[in-house]
Amino acid sequence: QLWSPDDRRPRQFDASPAGRMDFLCRDLDSDAIVVVELKRGTPSDAVIGQTLRYMGWIRREIARPDQRVEGIIVVGEPDEKLLLAASTTPAIRIVRYRIDFALEVVDEWRGSATP
Repeated sequence: QLWSPDDRRPRQFDASPAGRMDFLCRDLDSDAIVVVELKRGTPSDAVIGQTLRYMGWIRREIARPDQRVEGIIVVGEPDEKLLLAASTTPAIRIVRYRIDFALEVVDEWRGSATP
């Protein structure tokens, strides 16, 4: 579930002075607050620090004392440095996105008659 302080559904969540995170969500099963960062291609391991900064702000400003704060970093292709950095922080998961599309003919309406 996307998090919004006033029932709007923004794409980015302003966490000043920490920055603007892509998505802030709540896990409906565990009640954890989840920071989701979207990165194109192969991001550097600096995204770990960015996500931890957002998570720290959420812990201080929004989360209840007993509530988990987690991070998900969505990348096109994770590199070894990113995976090593994330492996030390169990509250952050790396998720790879894949884009796949297919083309199909949709102009059958032309019929098979020849002019």
